[in-house]
Amino acid sequence: ASFARRADRDRARAWAGQRGIPVRLVEVRCDPDRAQARLRARQEKGSDPSDAGPDFLPLSQARFEAPDEWPEEDREIVWSDDDEPGEDLLSGHTPGGSPIAVSNT
Repeated sequence: ASFARRADRDRARAWAGQRGIPVRLVEVRCDPDRAQARLRARQEKGSDPSDAGPDFLPLSQARFEAPDEWPEEDREIVWSDDDEPGEDLLSGHTPGGSPIAVSNT
């Protein structure tokens, strides 16, 4: 899940809060041109199960609701502009809580 809408983030935070689970929001950003190129490459490869191809990016961007409601002390922005960000992208970025990732391309 991308948690691109405030209502989704609110539900996730409430769910975690009811269970005593601390939550930290990690907003993952990427240059729009880079994101478009990645989506095109994934589509051309034909092995990605996601239906969010390059044609979906403008709609996804338009629907994105910035996580301004999230407390600054529980929020972080991570850039994923590297060609191969790898598995360590979020490593060390979630102290004190389980991450909720928000994609903002």
